Amino acid sequence: MVRLAASVLGADPLRLADAVKAADDYGIPVLHIDAMDGNFAPNIAFGPDTVKAMRPLFKGFFDVHLMLLHPELYLERYAAAGADGMTVHLETTTHHLRRLATIRQLGCRAGLAINPGTPLEAALELLRLEAVDTLLVMSVNPGFSGSSFIEALLRKIERARALRDEHGWSFDIAIDGGMNASNVKAVVDAGVDIVVSGSGLYGGPSLAERAAALERAIANEG
Repeated sequence: MVRLAASVLGADPLRLADAVKAADDYGIPVLHIDAMDGNFAPNIAFGPDTVKAMRPLFKGFFDVHLMLLHPELYLERYAAAGADGMTVHLETTTHHLRRLATIRQLGCRAGLAINPGTPLEAALELLRLEAVDTLLVMSVNPGFSGSSFIEALLRKIERARALRDEHGWSFDIAIDGGMNASNVKAVVDAGVDIVVSGSGLYGGPSLAERAAALERAIANEG
């Protein structure tokens, strides 16, 4: 089944605890937390102390997306703060196999993110080596919630799904950026397993209503 991940970057920063609780109350299975240092992504968000403060408010999977340079400097801190999974960008680090292995050694699922302009082929060796638990396809340029979905990225998802099926590789395919009820069915049909949504869930007064609309769209129920 396709899983929803609530990206709290899209929530009101003055009501962050309420946003996390709303996702938990609805039963959203994954909380997606963007960590940004203002260098790789032109924004600053969610350090380890904030993640630690959010952890008791959410019973599901805590997924920390490290959109920052030198993520290896922060892996232990985010794991200690309560991360269940950590995702590093192909574009921000060297020795990718070592970074992904460290994440697993810390007891977390290892994710690899690729930006819209990064070809899937750049990640193929890591996928072949089964070093990746989740491939996160960025469908917007990273940094800000509310950006528009880049539809051309559907081909990258289809290619990743086809390669996974062809070779029997074991990894989830996630998409992050611009997801809402009007476009989510297209990415599900392309082959994603996890849909990350920020403003699509938090862009109105009721997360529950928006989550239900996303679920109906995924199920093609109108």
